[in-house]
Amino acid sequence: VVPSRTLAIRSGVNISAVNRRGGLRHLGGYLHLTGETVAAFFIALSIQTAGNPDALRLITRDCQVAHPLDEHRIIVEWAKPRAGAKMKRAQRRSFDRRRRYAAPNLIDRLLAMTAALATRASRQDRDRLFLVKSEKKNTVTLIADGTLSHALRPFIKRSNARIAIWNKAAPERARPFLPDFAAVLLRGSVATEYYKASGGDIVATPGVLNHARADTTELYIKGPQTRRIQRETIARLQALMLGWIVGAKTDTEDQAQRDCIALASGATVPFSHDCLNPAAGTAPGSAAGRVCRHFGGCLRCPGLVIPIDADHMARVLQAKEELERTRERIDPRRFELLYASSLRILTDDILPDFPQSLRAEAERRMAVLPPLPALE
Repeated sequence: VVPSRTLAIRSGVNISAVNRRGGLRHLGGYLHLTGETVAAFFIALSIQTAGNPDALRLITRDCQVAHPLDEHRIIVEWAKPRAGAKMKRAQRRSFDRRRRYAAPNLIDRLLAMTAALATRASRQDRDRLFLVKSEKKNTVTLIADGTLSHALRPFIKRSNARIAIWNKAAPERARPFLPDFAAVLLRGSVATEYYKASGGDIVATPGVLNHARADTTELYIKGPQTRRIQRETIARLQALMLGWIVGAKTDTEDQAQRDCIALASGATVPFSHDCLNPAAGTAPGSAAGRVCRHFGGCLRCPGLVIPIDADHMARVLQAKEELERTRERIDPRRFELLYASSLRILTDDILPDFPQSLRAEAERRMAVLPPLPALE
């Protein structure tokens, strides 16, 4: 554990040399968890678990349990205080630990990064996961809520600096900058994204937040995006009702909706079956003018299992290359509407889970795979 400045000087450490290499705080990040490095882990776990920030801050070191049915999945458990902390309700979600940045793998890293700190923590904090060393008191404690909040701003600043470098090097694939946010907002943001992905289905969202009732979840998803989805849903249903009454459904559809439907006609689900029109709104739960949530949904399925080996990496690489060829060949609006999300998932979420050591063998095997159907 990195010593305090006073103890370092007393022990004969060359402070000038330490300062030239970033200072004690910077060097401490190579030895154990610090207030500077904790933000990235906390944000990633907050997004994956959709947990209450204070409940996650209190998560214990023994929070992982083996899944009873799937050897590759791990259940992460934590307690959520209720009714003025008089009651605690268990919260849990399961994750496939074969994904490099899955919550169980991040927790394993945290356990390793706080192992030295746990032996120095007080008895009441020793079983906590988020342990840091206080710079002022030279003691090891559970990270305070204020310390966590202060750590977010430097994290956002560092992340945006890296994004600026990326955008300068690849302006055609520019990434959005991180907004200023607080940890307490993450749970609601995750709930809203699940609500949007479900096509505005409030019944499908409570399970993500470990809620027993949908009206509790509704408190988390209130906002401009939710109101927009609700207005679109109401307008669509009213148009369908009027069309059914007067027999003129097509007259009630606005031009943008008709353009979207025309743009999506004759689509191919990436590397699967064909769809006559994923924006026609004919499938259960889909809306006219919006791409059906089942279109290409296999890549977004939370139960998706991809073995980490050269054969499957070859198929992923082949799929990625086919999508990239399609991007150069077809109407950019059609590609963005139908296929861009699949390419982003393959590139940003799936491929990074494969180790680089498999890539050479995967590229050799890719050459002998049967060709994929062209996407149009």
